[in-house]
Amino acid sequence: MDEVKCNRQAEGEVKAAVGYLIRKRVLLFALLPMFFILLQLQTLAISYAVAADDAGMSSIGSVTGLTIPRFVTLKSRDINIRAGPGPKYPLRLNYKCKGYPVQVVAEFENWRLIKDHQGNEGWAHESLLASMSNVIVVNNAIENEQIIKDETLLFRMPNDKSHPIARVEFGAIVHIKRCIDNWCNVSLGRAHDGWIKRSSVWGVPE
Repeated sequence: MDEVKCNRQAEGEVKAAVGYLIRKRVLLFALLPMFFILLQLQTLAISYAVAADDAGMSSIGSVTGLTIPRFVTLKSRDINIRAGPGPKYPLRLNYKCKGYPVQVVAEFENWRLIKDHQGNEGWAHESLLASMSNVIVVNNAIENEQIIKDETLLFRMPNDKSHPIARVEFGAIVHIKRCIDNWCNVSLGRAHDGWIKRSSVWGVPE
């Protein structure tokens, strides 16, 4: 997989850099203690930020001042997320879906810890994220004979007795406009605009 190959290259670059410092004898032994201290401080800061958010200790991001957790979308069709907040951390997952909704659950400098609807987590650079309001269809909250497996319905009005105008497959990404009670007004590109059950989608802001 591309992720594995790229990760090995990154590890090789780190080892080569360390070897270069050893050969040049650029105060390696003097710098190592400071390096490990900084690394430990960074790890503690990251752990504290994540633990604080998980425990509900803070609802405001320490970097942006924005609400945590909050929903954002991926800007590109090819985005890597990493095991930690930096380019030298190993790759964890690759997304190939522009506009995919994810949830920001922690912040550290220019990096954001994101989670998707399946529970996958990893760090992404802030420049790869956008504030566009998209949601992903994850289940069917409608009891209807027209429903087949892995689908739900899009309705003309926010009522399950309204006329259904489209079938929407699980995993489809739709743009959300507004929500009223248990219903959300969404659009599927330029083809369809209608209402879907709020509990059928993931990514709706609180």
